[in-house]
Amino acid sequence: MAVKSVLSKKRKHKGVVSLQSNEAALLHFGDANIAIIYQNIKYWCSQNEVNGRHFHDGRYWTYNSIEAFTIQFPFWTAAKIRGLLAKLEKEGWIKTGEYNTLPADRTKWYTDLNKKA
Repeated sequence: MAVKSVLSKKRKHKGVVSLQSNEAALLHFGDANIAIIYQNIKYWCSQNEVNGRHFHDGRYWTYNSIEAFTIQFPFWTAAKIRGLLAKLEKEGWIKTGEYNTLPADRTKWYTDLNKKA
């Protein structure tokens, strides 16, 4: 497992999700797709905590539309992204909410539920 040993040597910087964390998520989930999108949400929640932004109901949140996720991850379809997010929410890894200021804005918000991965 050469990749594991290389990734294990990377260090975690304050406020940044490290490669070591990504490796842990991948090993836990056994699915690179789930690990990638989970770590993305975890990273942005962490960045919002560092910057004191998007704090609602006792948690730091990040938001993204499915369209924005498809731009960020062009190798996935919108349907694939919806499925990955639904799986993470169903298994209790993330929580979704709506904290938009405009009623017509249906952008979903996501927070990491701080499970160890």
